[in-house]
Amino acid sequence: MYLSYVLLIMRGCIVEGCCCGDDFCASFYTQPKPKGAYGPGHETLLLVTGPPGMLMLDVVDGLISFIEVLYRPDVRRKLIALGLQI
Repeated sequence: MYLSYVLLIMRGCIVEGCCCGDDFCASFYTQPKPKGAYGPGHETLLLVTGPPGMLMLDVVDGLISFIEVLYRPDVRRKLIALGLQI
C-alpha cells in the first residue's frame, strides 16, 4: 500500500516508464535511461517488501536511477493512468 503513496510523491521524479511490455512490470526510471549497461558505480538493492510483489532499486553513484516494481498490478494501473507505462 505504501508504494502507491511513494508513486504519488515521486510523480515529478519519474523520467520514463519501463517499456519492456511485460504485464507484470510496473518499473520506471528516475534518471535518464542509459545507453547500454550502467557500468561502474552500479548496484542493485533488493528491498524486502513481503507479498505481493518485488521491489528493487538500481543505484548508480549513490543515486536511484531505476525502480523495478514487479507483480504489482495496482502500481502498474497507476503508471498507465499517468501515461508512464504501456
